[in-house]
Amino acid sequence: VPDQFEYSSLENLPALLANAYGPGYVWDMMQKVLHRQPIRLDRIHEATARKCNDSAKLQAWHHVRRELLFYWAFQDFAAEYREQILGEGKGSESVDWRRLLAAYENGSWEDEPDWSVPELGFISGLLTRQFENSYAGKTNNPYVRTRLLKFGSKLTPQIVWQDGINEYQKLIEQRQLKVAKNFFPTLARALLRFPVLAHDGLLDKQRHEFISTFWSGYLMYKKSDSTAKDGLKNSDSEGGND
Repeated sequence: VPDQFEYSSLENLPALLANAYGPGYVWDMMQKVLHRQPIRLDRIHEATARKCNDSAKLQAWHHVRRELLFYWAFQDFAAEYREQILGEGKGSESVDWRRLLAAYENGSWEDEPDWSVPELGFISGLLTRQFENSYAGKTNNPYVRTRLLKFGSKLTPQIVWQDGINEYQKLIEQRQLKVAKNFFPTLARALLRFPVLAHDGLLDKQRHEFISTFWSGYLMYKKSDSTAKDGLKNSDSEGGND
């Protein structure tokens, strides 16, 4: 349920722009919007990634959720602004997370186009949460807190890739973890996509978008009914609570 901060940050245009760009930029952004000029999202991508990383290190999941709720709300606003006011398409920045969640739950990607950087971030968050639930159930050790959120460093796509995605298959075999079958085709596809986007320079260029969608996927992962039917209720329990 949205709290008072979420209501106040979305209730009118000045509040929306102030929260996205900072109070010092609100009038400049108001001028752009009122004169139907393009608005850039770089600042909100960077701020959201930083705030989510900082709050995740403190296990302040309520603050992470709050930032992401505003992030996705502003993304919707920006998409409508481009389409309705500027007469443009919604653009490649949009992430159809509902479609990705459905495909992830089924583990079926036959008709899915190649993932963009934000889409790969979202998928990586889902993979990480599903793996961590099983890993913690077997080892009583929170993988993200101890292996990804390293002291004195910030979470990056490269850390998620090298210390996370690359390690999951090996750890599943070593620890004999029980993970639902939808996990493996998605992991294989992610392992193929990371080096392609890194080679093209996109993984670093869009690193803030990746981290914002990574935390979104991580917190939105939920064990499906089909997973429960596979007899994994104990090994794939929920984690990451406040």
